[in-house]
Amino acid sequence: MTKKIVKTVKQKFKQTIFQIFLSVLSISLLLVGSPINLQSQVAGNEFFYGYDTNVPDYDVYRGLDVISGPWVLDSWKEYNTRFLETVTKNNQTPYLYLYTIASMAKRDRNLTDCNVLNTKKPENSRSYDLCSDGANFLSTRYWQSGSNGIIENYRNIFQSIRASRGDKPIYLHFEPDYYQYFTDGLSQGTTQTTKLNSDQMRDFMTPIINLAKYYLPQSKIVIDISPWVSDLNIFKTQLGDLADYYGLVGKEFKGTDYVIDAGRNYKALSIALGKKLIVNTSHYGGGNLPIDLNTWNCENSKKRTIDGVAGIIMQPKNTNEGYQYRELATTCN
Repeated sequence: MTKKIVKTVKQKFKQTIFQIFLSVLSISLLLVGSPINLQSQVAGNEFFYGYDTNVPDYDVYRGLDVISGPWVLDSWKEYNTRFLETVTKNNQTPYLYLYTIASMAKRDRNLTDCNVLNTKKPENSRSYDLCSDGANFLSTRYWQSGSNGIIENYRNIFQSIRASRGDKPIYLHFEPDYYQYFTDGLSQGTTQTTKLNSDQMRDFMTPIINLAKYYLPQSKIVIDISPWVSDLNIFKTQLGDLADYYGLVGKEFKGTDYVIDAGRNYKALSIALGKKLIVNTSHYGGGNLPIDLNTWNCENSKKRTIDGVAGIIMQPKNTNEGYQYRELATTCN
């Protein structure tokens, strides 16, 4: 009798273990077959109002999740650390613009932005700006060792971000005007002394993005585009699988359904690129534009969401404008 009871208990125990094994196996197969897609969760039909600030004032932008701050220029600075630590402490998501390649070229070779008079150019030189000598700087300094190398500089930047941010989510918006270094099909006066074609856009961006994902696996990658380019397929084929979003910055982007460049509105841009857009309405030619609370009202924001805009970023000039922008954002959301 005792032996029979023991045998029955053993059988039930084996059945229970087997059932647990099947359950675990089923869950594992489910997870393998259905990977979590961070981008689809974030992008969806949501729309965020980002606050661009150089002097963090938590009371002004309280309740807003995405906060942009000082751009990351030729290297990581102490003010970048202070901004990142403040936003992290407030449980908000930082949005960083990385204008590093161009800023290193300005620092080390005195290059200017395109079409800007360079008073420091060497005698008998050409225009000596990013549209003439930027590609040469990019190609010769890319793999150089130490802080003068572009890749090593980026490695230090990502390590510094991780030291303050850890594994928490962050938006990384890469290299405004990146397209200016690549000369295929350009008719806007770009005459690089070193010829890099559009097929090389991927070659130079991929190692940077790989480093970002290594040190900051939760980062959301935003790659800057030049909306005036006639063939946007260049961005899609060369950079599309590296980007979670494409970014617009550098001119007055309105919230209405209007032609931005090359006959395209937001919807046409998003469709052509196959990604959603994040739009900065505050920066133009290195300066700041007034906040646009009229065209980016609730109604237009909802329409632009349907058109493929995932979020906008504005930089209020003062506390009063900051509170007005926060009111718009919280009301519309």
